[in-house]
Amino acid sequence: QCHCKPNVIGRDCSRCKTGFYGWPDCKKCDCPSTAICHWKTGDCICPKGVTGKDCDKCLPLTFGFDKIIGCEDCACDPRGVLNRDLRCDLDTGDCKCKQNRFFGFPKCQLCRCDIRGTTPEICDQNSARCFCKKNVDGAYCDHCKSDSYFLEESNSQGCTKCFCFGNTDRCTGSSYVFVPITSNNIELELYNVSLYGQIFEAIRLKKNEDYELDYTNNIFSIRTSFGREKSETNPENPSSIYVQLPKEFLGNKISSYGGLFRYSILNKANSKDYEPALLMADIILIGRNHTLLHEHIEQPVINENFTVTIKLLEKEFKGMDGNFVTREQFMMTLVDIKAIYVRIKYFNLALDTVDIEFEFQMETAVPGNKIIDSNYRKATSVEQCLCPSNYRGASCEECAEGYYRVQQGPYLGACIPFQYERRPCEQCTEGYYGDATLGTPNDCLIWPVASNRIKQFCQSCEVDHSGSVLGCDCKEGYNGTRCEFCGAGHYGNPQIAGQSCQKCECNNISM
Repeated sequence: QCHCKPNVIGRDCSRCKTGFYGWPDCKKCDCPSTAICHWKTGDCICPKGVTGKDCDKCLPLTFGFDKIIGCEDCACDPRGVLNRDLRCDLDTGDCKCKQNRFFGFPKCQLCRCDIRGTTPEICDQNSARCFCKKNVDGAYCDHCKSDSYFLEESNSQGCTKCFCFGNTDRCTGSSYVFVPITSNNIELELYNVSLYGQIFEAIRLKKNEDYELDYTNNIFSIRTSFGREKSETNPENPSSIYVQLPKEFLGNKISSYGGLFRYSILNKANSKDYEPALLMADIILIGRNHTLLHEHIEQPVINENFTVTIKLLEKEFKGMDGNFVTREQFMMTLVDIKAIYVRIKYFNLALDTVDIEFEFQMETAVPGNKIIDSNYRKATSVEQCLCPSNYRGASCEECAEGYYRVQQGPYLGACIPFQYERRPCEQCTEGYYGDATLGTPNDCLIWPVASNRIKQFCQSCEVDHSGSVLGCDCKEGYNGTRCEFCGAGHYGNPQIAGQSCQKCECNNISM
């Protein structure tokens, strides 16, 4: 072993040590740690597929930078990439392939499927057959099945099932347009609303005592004295201040399905001594049998305008049990909205008062014309049902003229025809009993299932004000208060299911 100069190595001192070049002088390489230098020239040599002055990035058409291993080739097949772009993701190496809507590799022709109605796979890559969503039909998945309507790309089912309150399964999207509901009511009522468990409680505040209200340029200005001392801050029983919308926004709002609900609020305060109120529902819909809650992901910031815009669809609301509501529950709420509450107070202030600015808007569908159609969205999300003759309304939610509602039947109940015997409305129709002349909602009651046996033998019955049967006019061969016995000349036991009173076939001599 020869005694080598500094930075020279080898038994015979014939080469530079790593990181040096230019034997026999062996000068230090001026290269980054990610590179090596040429032993003779000192040129920096990056790992495979790496470039840059500091050898810190991948060459085009490579990916996965590693300072030791280098970068791998993308190796994208030019026959299957989109727009002939052979580049790939610098981290994953994924090529920019033609999407699922192509078939017949390597020519990759475009499938003729309607994207609104197809699953993410779109089409078979060999046969080009379109894969339709659940409620979509057609070779190209371009129209709804007969019991559905409103083809929409964002709908995981493709189309919305006809609801029609169970009266038909045939409907189309309406030809109406959405317009804002107008109201001349400039008096709003404020409520302190509590939500705990599945209990909803709203206590009306007193104007000029608990709050002051002003209306200018379509904006409500509210000053409320319900400060930190008066608002509940208990997580077990949270409460906050809500405004109740006017009567124009209540009642039958089936035509608002899919329409926009928008409101803006501004909580103003000069003091920095405040704390956010507890999280609660932002919108509360009260229906006939349901209370629905919308909880917005974003929450307001003090002294900044906060705007919420949602579509009135079931996916935006939960029930009091915390579960998302079904289409049936949402439609049963829209058909008879009892109240709408919107939260307006989000901060508890050290001061006794807080200033709030509030404006709101809700859409409903109305018949359009050429002028209106150009300015408003089409209300194709509202169903237009092909109703049976005894129903009317966009969703068959009303009884047609000549029909009235009974409780039996799907959802809202059935609509049955008025039947006129003797003088109009003087007698209960077949299948019902009672006194039709009393003038009360319970004049005629439907025979309960348990009374079907008695009903067979009565022509009519007299009832008291509570609906209890006092006595019946019996058919021939029957007797008793409820026609539960056989009359003279007849035999049998009508109180036993399946039996009746039969006429005696006796010879006059034996009698």
